[in-house]
Amino acid sequence: MLKNLVEYILFILLAKFFTLFKIKSSVTFGKILGTFLFYVIPIRKKVVVENLKIAFPDYDETQIKKIARANYISFAITLIEMFHIPKLKKEALHNYVLCKDLDLIKEKHNAGKGVVLLTAHFGNWEIGAVSVGSQLGIPIHTLAKPQRNKYVSRWLDKMRASFGNKVILLGVSVRELYKTILQGGIIGIVGDQRGPETSIRVKFFNQNTAVYTGTAEIAVKNRTPILVVLVVRSEDCLYEAVVQEIRVDYDNLSKEESVEFINQSYVNILEKTVIRYPDQWFWMHKIWKY
Repeated sequence: MLKNLVEYILFILLAKFFTLFKIKSSVTFGKILGTFLFYVIPIRKKVVVENLKIAFPDYDETQIKKIARANYISFAITLIEMFHIPKLKKEALHNYVLCKDLDLIKEKHNAGKGVVLLTAHFGNWEIGAVSVGSQLGIPIHTLAKPQRNKYVSRWLDKMRASFGNKVILLGVSVRELYKTILQGGIIGIVGDQRGPETSIRVKFFNQNTAVYTGTAEIAVKNRTPILVVLVVRSEDCLYEAVVQEIRVDYDNLSKEESVEFINQSYVNILEKTVIRYPDQWFWMHKIWKY
């Protein structure tokens, strides 16, 4: 309990420090913090390097190290920007994330079958979800995994809901997600976490990769539109929410085939984007543990 409290106090102190400056300063501070973490406190550095070597077997050590360092900087920028979210004005939040396909999301929503927005730990997924939901004027019901530190979890959940989105906690997720879809709502899922060992496998960077199937199963059951939304950091350090639809031929695929098709299509889209921007994906988890 004391450890969690101390961690939370340090977390809040960091947030207060970085929000003394404008959000644009996140890039400068992110470069400093990310470089410091990479060289001095290299948490999960071994995992990052191993993952990169698997994904890019033709890259030499210099290329791998360059991407790994840039990845720590990208994560640091994301963290610092996240601290700013509750303090942003709505106009600034909207201007920070360009989404050219808001009308497509609204069109799918207006069809009345709900909408699944699949994203990933890419770019800045946190500011992307908050901004897109606010721009739509329709709350996105986002699935959130409780953190080990309950105080930090509460802060994160409050931040995620600060502009109208709703948070669904992992544990009661299936029931709540299904209820939201039946009511014609929008659910937002970060779908790139490693699935259970007993789950189905899809090809991601030519590796057999376990995935979660629950979201796809809900979508298949209700024939719900599925849109992949990846929030890409641009050279001017703003973001673009890139939207791509997964079209499923429900009439000619079984339920199991449809679930596999959705998951494979999702990771195909993610892989192509990661290849273009390899530093922006969260390489710090063991996606290929088994």
